[in-house]
Amino acid sequence: MNPRILTGTALALALAAGTIAAAGAQTTVAPGAPMPMASGRTQGQSNGSIAKAANRVGMMISALQKDDKDYGGHRVTAISDLTNAQNELNAAAQYADSHGYGSPGGANGGPEKNEPKHHAQSRSNYQIAHVQQSVEKMITHLQADDKDYGGHRANALNWLNQANTELTAAVQYEQSHPNG
Repeated sequence: MNPRILTGTALALALAAGTIAAAGAQTTVAPGAPMPMASGRTQGQSNGSIAKAANRVGMMISALQKDDKDYGGHRVTAISDLTNAQNELNAAAQYADSHGYGSPGGANGGPEKNEPKHHAQSRSNYQIAHVQQSVEKMITHLQADDKDYGGHRANALNWLNQANTELTAAVQYEQSHPNG
């Protein structure tokens, strides 16, 4: 059995349990006030979180694509995982829009910057570590949202966790193969 599937299944079950527990909570809201979610965020804040995450992931993908080093194949796999996460976040934004959750904002890959085509090796090593830290922060932030967005948020978290695993492996690969 593929360990990535097992990890995703465990994550999906944990997120489902959290969603069910959150659904049991009741909240009193003043008339006309935005309905807060169990995390204390309004729907608009949650939608904004999804849109920001999609934009951030697009920037991470762009940064990693500029690296020449393969890191034992882990960089390319991380890019694929991040692309899947971005697709799920974009689908979550579309789900929010089509189900009356309000406007999620522009959830695309973000603007392209005029940077060099490829990073120098030291910049590449820094970029891998920086993207990994950003992915970890994004995972924590998205886990705080209560809305499921038709399962897309949970799927995005699964892909982000897989990308994080690949980026960790890329850092470890670099440490054991500094001239490789």
